[in-house]
Amino acid sequence: MVDAQALAWQEDEETPHPATCYGYAEPFDRTGATVLDVGCGIGRFARLFKRADWRGLDQSAEMVKRCRVIGLNVRQGSIYNIPVPDASADCVICNAVLFHIADVCPAIHELWRVTKPGGRLIYSVHWTWGLVHHNPYPILVEDGLGGHWWVPVNAVPRWQVRRFAARCLKPTPARIETKYVNDRGIGGGRIAWVVADKRGA
Repeated sequence: MVDAQALAWQEDEETPHPATCYGYAEPFDRTGATVLDVGCGIGRFARLFKRADWRGLDQSAEMVKRCRVIGLNVRQGSIYNIPVPDASADCVICNAVLFHIADVCPAIHELWRVTKPGGRLIYSVHWTWGLVHHNPYPILVEDGLGGHWWVPVNAVPRWQVRRFAARCLKPTPARIETKYVNDRGIGGGRIAWVVADKRGA
């Protein structure tokens, strides 16, 4: 059921997430650079990278299968234990994954671990106007196919998004940028993009 739900969202061509994310990742779309897309789904971001070596990771066997059928380099694995060495990617992307897990900080730390010095981590979180950061709570969303699903959403209060990143990203980034956007997605579509540049060696 999780695969079916995720697939419906992945095939939603109206979401602006790929273009928004690529805007931050574009400086790393160069020959010799490696881009790691964690929670890559069906590999929608892959087609945006024309020069970099795009690689994907997803915990869903169905997503990995679909990616491999079209020739994408994708492995199956968990965001909590990414199966690559430290400092493996020039740019690490993680879109629409942290929304749905309970223990976000260790996941962010793992994304940061595989980011090279001088590289960039780009991830998205769901934000809320609330004052307190709650563990995932269920919301009812449309799946794009006429059905509805109860989905766990981890919502970070807007005022905490940048502080949350600073707490989870160790060693401290050279720069952190946040962008808050709204679309028609999960929970009203309040998405915060966090862009962190890792200090050079």
